[in-house]
Amino acid sequence: MRRHQTLEGRRGSHRDAGRGAAANVRHRTCAGEILLPLLRDDRSAAGALPCDRQGLRRAEPADDDLVDKYADHQPLNRQSEQLAREGIELSVSTMADHVGACAAALLPLAELIKAHVFAAARIHGDDTTVPVLAKVKTKTGRLWTYVRDDRPFGGAAPPAAVYFYSPDRGGAHPEQHLAGYAGILQADAYGGFNALYEAERKQGPITGAACWAHARRKLFELADAASKARNKSSAVISPIGFAAVQKFDAIFAVERGINGQSPDQRLAARSRDVAPQVNEFIAWMKQERAKLSRHTDVAKAFDYMLKRINAFTRFLADGRICLSNTPPNARCAASRSAVRHGCSPVPIAAANALRSC
Repeated sequence: MRRHQTLEGRRGSHRDAGRGAAANVRHRTCAGEILLPLLRDDRSAAGALPCDRQGLRRAEPADDDLVDKYADHQPLNRQSEQLAREGIELSVSTMADHVGACAAALLPLAELIKAHVFAAARIHGDDTTVPVLAKVKTKTGRLWTYVRDDRPFGGAAPPAAVYFYSPDRGGAHPEQHLAGYAGILQADAYGGFNALYEAERKQGPITGAACWAHARRKLFELADAASKARNKSSAVISPIGFAAVQKFDAIFAVERGINGQSPDQRLAARSRDVAPQVNEFIAWMKQERAKLSRHTDVAKAFDYMLKRINAFTRFLADGRICLSNTPPNARCAASRSAVRHGCSPVPIAAANALRSC
């Protein structure tokens, strides 16, 4: 059977199962203790499972609902259908009650995690699309992730991530998320962050640090010979893009060597080994850009960096800032780009949402 072969005392399909003032009642059976919720009239919930021979039981179903919904991205309607095939009647409304109750119980913990993340001197921020079940069609919402990871500059604080959902990508959302924050934000060039960097901001301006991985990706796509061969693309590989990627990689190679060192150590190494390469790279980009039409893909990729050069070079003056928006060795968060490693099940959610419409 799914879910640990058997399920412990699943609440029945009765919509009042487990509600009201009545408490759960413990029953001792052939395999030990099993927990059955009571209805308002103190009768056992319909659909409670009998004891199995192995005695593999769980006292509460709610944690299974949460793991399936949020870790494996199984919608509640699909969970209900799967349980029905196992002879367990559990309505979607009852499972939704379980999820809501657990969310309320875990809210204090979520607030503590959020406070820990936003107490950092530097955070990573990013967002990704997430499908949302709706009538007739699937809507596209946004999942915002903010990550604290002090390990690159030798910080001892544990890494953590906090997530927010919004129905769209409006700039008002990050403004609300970061209303009380005034440190360093490592992010891409999303325009919705711009208000956070303004000097007139009431809480003080957030210091923006641009992501070199985002800039590199734009040029890597122009120089990715293997991808073009796999896709049988007729697009010409850009020699300028290829040369730019090599310069990016040389800078990244030096940065990997100072990962985990103190801010002062990183700053000294950057002044000695990284700054000369960055300055040469910027001069080379400006020289090559002057030869290109503004409509070419390479020119657009160069402009992405050159128009934001202060944000891209800010890491040279602050040892806490990373070269990219990828928390090194991050185990804590996100899915698409660096920060999105913590959202890694999102592609599963997308497929499941589409199949569940």
